[in-house]
Amino acid sequence: MLPYLKEATANWVGTETPTNYSLSQTTGGNYTISYEDEGYKARLITVNEVAKITGNTTLEESASNAYYYFDSNNESPSATCTTGNTTVCNYGWLYDRTKTDCTTYVCLNNGDAEEATIYDGYWTGTSTFGSTNCAWGVDPDGSLSYHRVYTSGGAYLRPVIEVLKTKLQ
Repeated sequence: MLPYLKEATANWVGTETPTNYSLSQTTGGNYTISYEDEGYKARLITVNEVAKITGNTTLEESASNAYYYFDSNNESPSATCTTGNTTVCNYGWLYDRTKTDCTTYVCLNNGDAEEATIYDGYWTGTSTFGSTNCAWGVDPDGSLSYHRVYTSGGAYLRPVIEVLKTKLQ
């Protein structure tokens, strides 16, 4: 997935190469991604960042394989953020447009890419605890779970970009 991220964003202009940012995981996958040194124009969101956004204070990416739903912060979906009633989903933007038919998922808006009919959600940059072939992903049902990483298929990428405040007007 990382070679594809680099290839897909190589021609982007106006974005800053992530500086002073590397992803290190010393347990589980035991790897380091130095986005700046390798010339990436974007990076992948981490499990800890997703947990921080959704207010999940119990998830420990380096010691857990437990999945959770964003609105309930546990392994059961929220009673108020459900298929057919996404108006009260707090974190829909995290998994929006990850399927072309959101009526059977909790995503807010249908994705317009052909890939959204095939793939489920998108990968994070974090492998799962104790596994070198599974990674965390954001799913179209508003959850964070782990999946086996294949060379193709399964999920797609949603790059994180950095924009300087000086570029915003």
